[in-house]
Amino acid sequence: MTNPLFVAATNNRQKFAELARTFAFFGQTIRPYWTYLGRLQFPKEGTADFKNNAEGKATFIQQRLPEATVVADDSGLFVDALPDHFGVTTMRELSAHAHDDAAMNRYILRLLGTQTNRHAMLTTTLTVLSHDGQWLTATGQRRFRIPFVPVGQYSVGFDRIMWDSKTGLTLAQLPNQARIPFTPRGIAVPKLLTQLR
Repeated sequence: MTNPLFVAATNNRQKFAELARTFAFFGQTIRPYWTYLGRLQFPKEGTADFKNNAEGKATFIQQRLPEATVVADDSGLFVDALPDHFGVTTMRELSAHAHDDAAMNRYILRLLGTQTNRHAMLTTTLTVLSHDGQWLTATGQRRFRIPFVPVGQYSVGFDRIMWDSKTGLTLAQLPNQARIPFTPRGIAVPKLLTQLR
């Protein structure tokens, strides 16, 4: 498949911006579905499986844009010391307790408190549904430690609380070109592109 029209199946502008930066980093262009359709209400997501959630979003948009190669994403945070929180329902839990990225990070930090085990993992499952009905899936994961305070100015969201032992920095302390390969989406996107070649 050469130069497919990648369309992102998300209503989240911040998620789309990160997908666009990541695809551009790897020499590809992706557009939001709302460029072609206007904004739609996606079906309710499940609570058990990232891949199923991503496939549901991809199918929903591909049925309306049959010539597109639709990219859908479902992501979640796993905090070792908080096994009863987050996972597949990460954004639903955070949205119930916080109204913006900074408040979401504060909520996570408040739950962790003074815990010494601050290990966590962010996972992303990207699914592609091509115009000819081909399904592809790739997962990107990044283990990290959560600092006691958010740090960094180059990006927002979890990047400010994702401290990477290899760099000694949070992801938000790294400019885009240095940060993207360390992100879960930066790990998953090249896996997808390799499958499409």
